[in-house]
Amino acid sequence: MMPEVALPLNAREPARTMVPISRRDVTFAVGMYLLSRAVIGAGSALYLLAHHLPLASLPYIALDWTMVHDDSGWYHFIASQGYIRQDTPFFPLYPMAMAATHYVLGLSLTTSGLLIANASEVLSFILLYRLFRGIAKDDRAARLGVWLYALYPFAVFLPSLYTESLFVVLLVGCLLAARARRNYLAAILGFLAVLARNEGGLIAVPLLAELWRERRETGRWNKRGWVALASLPAALGAYLAYLWIRFGNPFLFTTEEQLWGRHFALPFVTLVNGFTSLPWLWQHNGLYGHIYYSLEAAFAVLAVASLAVMFKRVPRSWFWFSVIWVAVPLSDPATGMLSIVGGPRPVVDYFFSLGRLIIPMFPMFLVWGQILARHGAAARLILYLSGTMLCGVSVLIAGHVFLA
Repeated sequence: MMPEVALPLNAREPARTMVPISRRDVTFAVGMYLLSRAVIGAGSALYLLAHHLPLASLPYIALDWTMVHDDSGWYHFIASQGYIRQDTPFFPLYPMAMAATHYVLGLSLTTSGLLIANASEVLSFILLYRLFRGIAKDDRAARLGVWLYALYPFAVFLPSLYTESLFVVLLVGCLLAARARRNYLAAILGFLAVLARNEGGLIAVPLLAELWRERRETGRWNKRGWVALASLPAALGAYLAYLWIRFGNPFLFTTEEQLWGRHFALPFVTLVNGFTSLPWLWQHNGLYGHIYYSLEAAFAVLAVASLAVMFKRVPRSWFWFSVIWVAVPLSDPATGMLSIVGGPRPVVDYFFSLGRLIIPMFPMFLVWGQILARHGAAARLILYLSGTMLCGVSVLIAGHVFLA
């Protein structure tokens, strides 16, 4: 017997039907996972060949260097040692899950974290396909949306020791549950989403839209529906209370972001400064710097372009959810003193990690899937180019020369 997922059969009808996950769905998701892993593994192999290293090292490079890097160390430290002031920007759900898996299964913390991330990646393919098909009512568009997600150039972070896959599962699962009026399940998933990343609170936008849709259909408010909304500030409040008790400052996670050189700026100002600074950044950096800053600028363009094309193609609440999602990292550029590696040094990176941070903006993948579904040749070309870029980013991640 396969598990069941809450999914409305029609986005405009009362969402009460439970649709089982079929073997076909699981086969599709596993196929997407294996394809994505093969592309990432190819990047690891290219890294070995480029540096004249033996291919016998491929399993280690593919399973360690490309999956455990950069912020992975923070999650591992929290899971093993608990919080210190510097790691409070990393919310607690993922390291708690790592520690729990380590305790129950006896696996190492790193293996536990990778198990959670990879299982979540497969589940995210299933849930996104279900959600996209329910909204677009077009199987081809839904599948293309998942293909784009699986081969997204920064999808190297989905199986990594990062929160991305788990976070997408919680966001999409919360929305699916709300659409099916499984309000308590939506509340639990929403609560966990906020504990995974503070941006989880943005799911309140589509949740409010679902409540309003039900209000128009039934003529009354669903009181249980407000439980899911209430779970979001409750989760944030729980973490703030912990920080207050532990460190005497409930908003410590915001001030500690300065260690990465981050500070507040208006999103429009970040966009203008980010693009006007590119010539200077290219001039003062080598090949890897050229690639890095070009990629981040390109995905800033992608994020803004996606907002422009999704206005009339996705539910309006999804559009505003996406607008805020893009605005959050753009309002937090890294243009101060980077203090987390070696000695403090100036950093000028207006689009710091933007390519990775927009991965959970799931409407972006649906809208491009809808557009490309009508253009077979263009769809194949985009998927090929995206997979090639994913392979290239994997080469840089394997060489530890790409910070995201």
